[in-house]
Amino acid sequence: MKIFGHPIHPALVHFPIACWSLPVFCDAAFLSTRDVFWAHAAIWLLGVGLVFGTLAATAGFLELGKLKAIPEAELVFSMHAIAMLAAFGAAAASFLGRLEQTPSNFSWPHIASAVCLLLMVCGAYFGGELVYKFGFGQCDQNKHSPAS
Repeated sequence: MKIFGHPIHPALVHFPIACWSLPVFCDAAFLSTRDVFWAHAAIWLLGVGLVFGTLAATAGFLELGKLKAIPEAELVFSMHAIAMLAAFGAAAASFLGRLEQTPSNFSWPHIASAVCLLLMVCGAYFGGELVYKFGFGQCDQNKHSPAS
């Protein structure tokens, strides 16, 4: 999926990556300072990440048709999709868990954010493989050979 010749998915993924990485640091700041600003910042970051994660996932799934041209990329795409959907689930759990409780000591929503970050790193690795090895998400989609 492209707008003005530019792929959408690679442009959108930066938002959930940033928004789901930063709550871990917000949690550390909150736990060390007890300033509720950091707890609220984590909730907002998770929520914005969920919105942009939905948009990025939608744009990514619209790229599924390109897998027919590169069958060897199917497993990599599946690993990327599974890891990122699991990260989405962990972010959603952390977001909802934080809405239900007041900022407190270390609790399960903090763990869910850390799990989200780890899953996202794995998913980003496979996403990078799709881009750099198979040429997905690049402006020139006529090239489907592995990068040399």
